[in-house]
Amino acid sequence: VERILLEYKKHPNLKISSNLILRKSERFLHLKQLIQSGELGDISNIKGAYNYGRLHKITEGWRGEMDYYSGVCGGGVHIIDLMQWLLESKITCVSAVGNKVHSHQSKFKQHDLVNAILSFDNGVIGSFTSDMGCVHPHFHVLDIYGTKGTFINQPGDAILYTERTNSHPKLIETVYPGVHKGDLIFDFIESILNSSIPEVSQEDVFHTMAVCFAIDKSAQ
Repeated sequence: VERILLEYKKHPNLKISSNLILRKSERFLHLKQLIQSGELGDISNIKGAYNYGRLHKITEGWRGEMDYYSGVCGGGVHIIDLMQWLLESKITCVSAVGNKVHSHQSKFKQHDLVNAILSFDNGVIGSFTSDMGCVHPHFHVLDIYGTKGTFINQPGDAILYTERTNSHPKLIETVYPGVHKGDLIFDFIESILNSSIPEVSQEDVFHTMAVCFAIDKSAQ
């Protein structure tokens, strides 16, 4: 990545982006509006998890053939980017642990589970999990706790708590995930044609990858 960054600095006219597609999900666009409007109050805590739920892809597929495949960089990166994009704040410190309980009898060589604690530059504390082998459908866990409300993503409708004793939270009926893998391609093409900054900027790409590398390094 450092070599790529050096080359990019030599050729600033080139465009670099990444298909961090959760930014286009109607569910998470709505959540960002809730945060920006102040409906959740001041955010104190964010929890994100990439529940891959496809163990065979790391034990039988090409991922297991590699000397090093990172579930954090290969899938969890979407959650890392989503958290920073929602909060408009960068992760500055990480501490992580990992294991390979699910894949220990396979040829897969790396952690299939990584848990990390995150610090953001705006004071928010976060937790992050990349779980490649979980017995769970593919899902993006995203819970945000603020002084006025708590948002919980879940299959079907998400929920929004606005009272500590409220047993009937508001249902968030926006579509999840509701995105296609190509939804960011046109924006990237436009950035090339118009010499503009893509929605996922090169700064976003390099910083998000730096966070993922730091999580892997800490877990090792």
